[in-house]
Amino acid sequence: MSEFLKAIFEPKSVAVIGASSVPGKSGYFFTKELLNNGFNGKVYPINPKGGDIDGYPMYRNLDEVGKKVDLALFVVNKNVALQSVADCASYGVRAGILYTAGFAEMGGEGREIQKKMVRIANEGGMRLVGPNCMGVFSASSRLNLVGMEIPSGNIGFVSQSGNVGITLWHDAMRFYDTGFSRFVGFGNQADIAVHEYLEYFADDPETKVIAIYVEGLRAGSGLDFIKAAQAATKKKPVVILKGGRSNAGRRAAGSHTGSLAGNDALYSAAFKKAGLIEVKNLDELLPVAQTLMNCPTFKGRDLAVAGSGGGHMINCTDAAERYGFNIPPFSEKTHNAIGELLYDFAPKGNPFDQAGTFIDNLDVWAQTTRLALSEPNIGGAYVFGDLGGYMPDLVSGGVNWNEAMHNLTQVSKETGKPIVAYSLCARDDYACNHTLRAEGIPVFDSPALVARCLAALREREEINNTLLTVPEAEKGSGYSYPEFEKASKRKAKNLTEPEVYSVLEKNCMQVRGWAFCRNKKEAESEATKLGYPVVMKVVSPQIIHKSDFGGVKTGLTNMEAVVKAYDDIMENVKAKAPEAEIDGVVVAKMNKGIEIIAGVISDKQFGPVLMAGLGGIFVEIMKDVDFSILPASQEEIRSKIEGLKSFPLLNGARGSKKANVDALVDILFKLGNFAYKNTDIAELDLNPIFVNDEGAFISDARIIVK
Repeated sequence: MSEFLKAIFEPKSVAVIGASSVPGKSGYFFTKELLNNGFNGKVYPINPKGGDIDGYPMYRNLDEVGKKVDLALFVVNKNVALQSVADCASYGVRAGILYTAGFAEMGGEGREIQKKMVRIANEGGMRLVGPNCMGVFSASSRLNLVGMEIPSGNIGFVSQSGNVGITLWHDAMRFYDTGFSRFVGFGNQADIAVHEYLEYFADDPETKVIAIYVEGLRAGSGLDFIKAAQAATKKKPVVILKGGRSNAGRRAAGSHTGSLAGNDALYSAAFKKAGLIEVKNLDELLPVAQTLMNCPTFKGRDLAVAGSGGGHMINCTDAAERYGFNIPPFSEKTHNAIGELLYDFAPKGNPFDQAGTFIDNLDVWAQTTRLALSEPNIGGAYVFGDLGGYMPDLVSGGVNWNEAMHNLTQVSKETGKPIVAYSLCARDDYACNHTLRAEGIPVFDSPALVARCLAALREREEINNTLLTVPEAEKGSGYSYPEFEKASKRKAKNLTEPEVYSVLEKNCMQVRGWAFCRNKKEAESEATKLGYPVVMKVVSPQIIHKSDFGGVKTGLTNMEAVVKAYDDIMENVKAKAPEAEIDGVVVAKMNKGIEIIAGVISDKQFGPVLMAGLGGIFVEIMKDVDFSILPASQEEIRSKIEGLKSFPLLNGARGSKKANVDALVDILFKLGNFAYKNTDIAELDLNPIFVNDEGAFISDARIIVK
């Protein structure tokens, strides 16, 4: 565990830079928070004027302190922040929290000052949280540098936004009976990046689950984030919410934190590779974290839906099915046993509605759920109803509401299966709500939210059974191939098609049946050798999108067609691009099969990323593609292909022959390794790859170098 992170979350001393004796000033407020809330270390208020805060002495500078300081909280004007950081770094302060805003998120000069501030701090051995951040909270150290009440618990929370933090603290304290072990609002993450906090939280015994809100990762830190997250999720659940997904949201993220909020699909691919549980809505973040912390995982997809209220039964079942659960019939034995406990007019089976049976037997909640979870295939229960809100003083069968809910929690403990509850009075201050949550059954006031939380428990079980890894791979440097060197000197930085094919074949990626022809006679000869039908494409260093210039002819079935195609291509290209150099044409065997598009992009956060999906005319309409952050294993690439909506086409839909998916995966794996090793690639497209029962064959390709 890094010492500077211990200095942030477990400091033995804190200096408040910008302390003030004036009530209402931030420097007064934060100093009083430390002094009055029992911080278990030394507090050193620093103000050049000296004086005292309600009798507690202030120091003019760190010279007057004369002792080692672990952590500095900067609550100073942005105009003096740089000098204040420099002073603390020179005195050997290990870490600092820059509450102050007005730096990179403002662009221009603010960004340059922020860079200089980080450089000076690091040169002095100091690391910085922020700037433009909400601060730090640590329950076990009684450290609150946030300035608001935060309930204690076991959720570690890493957030780029202070207001998102406020939302979760409010809900945790008012509605969900949970709390936080640590919090850091990292703001602009000018110095300490998200993955470094993850490394600390992963080893923190006070933290049982990690929640993250992020708007963007620091440029170039994507792979470090994935590796840190993989290590963390092997020890405890991690749930994440990405802000800045919409176009407007990305603009807001940039102005708010100076972050680069990258492509939504890339972030989701990174989170999946890392083993994180991703939520898409703010109101899911805390409930999912609480559920993951308190409940056993959900095995399989078969769910019992059990409660009281016909309309709620229908809506809860609908929500569960939307999140991928099956609601199968119970065995005859279980069906009959549950039926014997309910009114004769109550809907029975799975789902079932006890139709108010609890009025005569409050213990029916535990009794029926126990029977439902006795089914071996059932992985957990979705309980619904007006828990504790209907006749709150009811006692039936010698049991009151609170005792009935306690008995229900014991069912989960006995079976080792999760129970999550929907109640329309989940936010009310009823004893049974507190009992359920304290004893391991989360209870929420939204049918969809309950279903999402159960799905998170299922995802966690799947993650536990997945080998999370980033394959070892080396990156090259410089132009690895003479073809790349040539392309780098061209205006468009593109390889010609023969150059691309040559490089691909050097890396064992099969391009079946092609020839570069410098003139018409060679085109006639090579077409005959390849066998008809063939396709012909112009080769010119200045032309990337060949079809836009009339430089492609397909379906050529004889020599006459080849001759005409050659003449037409030359005429078209000379008319539309008279300055272009024409080296000749590529003649290639026409392939058949399902069209797949594959490519590699270079992302600012994650580096090289492999894309693959359904190609042809549907790629823009269907957008049925997925991404793999490189390096990627064959197993990961295969899982992405099998997860495509169009995978049934490859897998022999409606009696057709199964395509050779192994051959496709082999090409994509080699493509990924090639792109990861050659960092000089800016863009790479294989479009299309034809996949049939014989194999997978590249039919067109493009590479642009940096």
